[in-house]
Amino acid sequence: MTPTIHGPAWMPPKIIYLHNQSDQNVHVHMNTGTYRLDAHRSMKFVATVLDYPQVKALIDEGVLTWEKL
Repeated sequence: MTPTIHGPAWMPPKIIYLHNQSDQNVHVHMNTGTYRLDAHRSMKFVATVLDYPQVKALIDEGVLTWEKL
């Protein structure tokens, strides 16, 4: 008998949106590789992305903002 799965099999504890507030594309360098966040676009990330020094610096500069999903 096949088990029934209700909902996603993997659900990270916290998901956030990163918003690029600038007129420039931003390249975020992570352990898994480089991600380009286009100008004035948003993307979902696991909240641990906020621990990256580059992301913290971009938030402090006002280039990126974030919100909890």
